[in-house]
Amino acid sequence: MAKRIWLVLISALLCLPDARAESPVAETETASVPEAQTVSATASQTAPAAELQSADPEASRFQKVVSRLRPQVALYYARGLAPEDYSGFHHSMGIQLGLGVLIQPTLIARANISLARELGAPIEKFRASNTALSLTKMFNFEKVGWLMPVVFGRLPTNEDDRDYLSYLGTIGAGVSLSNDEIFTFRNNIHAIGASVDISGARSFFEYTTSLEGAYENRLWTVSAGGSLVYTLYQRLSFIVSLGNELSWTSVGKSNEHYQVAAAVQFIAPYGLRFTLRAATADRTFDYDQLTSNIRLYAPESSFVMFTLGYSPRQETVTQ
Repeated sequence: MAKRIWLVLISALLCLPDARAESPVAETETASVPEAQTVSATASQTAPAAELQSADPEASRFQKVVSRLRPQVALYYARGLAPEDYSGFHHSMGIQLGLGVLIQPTLIARANISLARELGAPIEKFRASNTALSLTKMFNFEKVGWLMPVVFGRLPTNEDDRDYLSYLGTIGAGVSLSNDEIFTFRNNIHAIGASVDISGARSFFEYTTSLEGAYENRLWTVSAGGSLVYTLYQRLSFIVSLGNELSWTSVGKSNEHYQVAAAVQFIAPYGLRFTLRAATADRTFDYDQLTSNIRLYAPESSFVMFTLGYSPRQETVTQ
């Protein structure tokens, strides 16, 4: 069970967008600015319109149009914080692949999948995660921030989930509110931001229990979370986050799990991104369902993960 929780947490973190790198502002930047660099909300709204409009027909031949594709690739190494001789110790490496399509300046579709290899396992091979699909609409409310409703789904591309849990897929919806610059100091050299989100999902299985019948599949899930971000020079970010998930099985039994994480992220030139993240996930309450079980460190489910990501700068075409 500890192994499954550990692997599920890594998969969930890999699907999470990086702070600021996935900012709605960055999605609408022009090609002259690196994608990860954040600009003001006003500039992000006016830039796309200015690029696609021109009063001079001759001038339109030389206009630049931002590519609609948003490809991403990342390599990662994850290691449990428990001693190596501990039964729950795990470490793995893998690659994450993502592709976004900018349908409109404020509407983006995205697909993500990762390939993970558990090191030291009896059979070492790369295993695919479930494929995450999403469609996000972004609304800018000036000083409040970006409101982003999303519909999402997961396809059963993970072999273990299909065989052990008879997993068929997931559909869900959620909404988040994000503002990377709630407070700024010294001409935006320092910035403090925050985000909150809530979502609900329905998962589908062929059977109500796992293969051996020891694990009851969770059909309904409601989750909520938030994060704080401190950014220096729009390049170096320090992030802390906390989330909680409540789920129900087919017989109405509920399970509640928390997730706490801290990360340091550096956005380098040429679309490179370095992230070091430490996280813990476990039961929110102890077995008596009354005593809090929230801990910053749990041997069976705490780990650190280093990620090297790359998002090419937006290419342009000439009309």
